[in-house]
Amino acid sequence: MSRIYTFVLLTLFACLSATGCAPRQDGTKISGSVTLDGTPLATGQIQFVDKQTNEPIVIVVKDGKYSVPLKPGTKKVMVTSEKVIGKVPRDPNEPNGVMIEQVEQIVPVQFNAKSTLEIIVSDKDETHNFNLQSSTK
Repeated sequence: MSRIYTFVLLTLFACLSATGCAPRQDGTKISGSVTLDGTPLATGQIQFVDKQTNEPIVIVVKDGKYSVPLKPGTKKVMVTSEKVIGKVPRDPNEPNGVMIEQVEQIVPVQFNAKSTLEIIVSDKDETHNFNLQSSTK
């Protein structure tokens, strides 16, 4: 029994030594706010796409705030948020069947599918605020 106990302790020690005790966080901490027409985005998502590798990182925006570790480099930024505009049948052939929420995108296309937003991430923690406007004035 003491051999098993010793083996387990040695294995645990080896694993902790190899990986470290603290949670690993790859990259620079990027945080900030997201507003649409001056109002914090209640809920949504930000996608950061590395311009060199095309690797996407998607994170949640809540109450207009976000925070994420990112590797240094240039990132394309896409912001999305939806609002419920009603209910529709899940199966159009069964109008009295199960109803699901119908949603629409509230962030203009120039900030998501056709985004021109970019940030450059350095090796130091940074704040990037996105103050989006529905229309040009």
